[in-house]
Amino acid sequence: MVLLRPWSPAAVVLPRPRSPAAGRLRASRCDIERLRILVEETRAARDSEAYRQADADFHRAIAEAARNALFLALFDALQALRQDETWERLGENGRCYKGQAVYAKDHREIFQAIAARDSERAQQAMYRHLSDVQRLLAEYVFPEASDRPARIAASA
Repeated sequence: MVLLRPWSPAAVVLPRPRSPAAGRLRASRCDIERLRILVEETRAARDSEAYRQADADFHRAIAEAARNALFLALFDALQALRQDETWERLGENGRCYKGQAVYAKDHREIFQAIAARDSERAQQAMYRHLSDVQRLLAEYVFPEASDRPARIAASA
């Protein structure tokens, strides 16, 4: 099950070379600095609530950096779903200490690619990160059909 392509956030934030905006990144220097701070907040979070807020802020900052109203509205709709009790229980699995470490590393990779204005690398990092989250969701909904996400299980 792949739901991410072709609607990868990287495709919105980071234009492909064949686009008229070739080589330009929509994220400003201020956006990049904000992402740097949020990456550190995600890494340094000491409890699940601090991590949850830093994670949401990081993802929102990427949506805002896209300068795309449709993408931002989609992000806000998904964020509203994350407030649901069921999603919160799912989130407890992803916010365990080991999961936080994996996702904080993902955030750093995404940030570094955006800061370097490397659209291909950022797209790959975002796709991998969101695919892991998607797998976690599928695992929660269909526990008998899947194993824990490989990267989190490998760190256990």
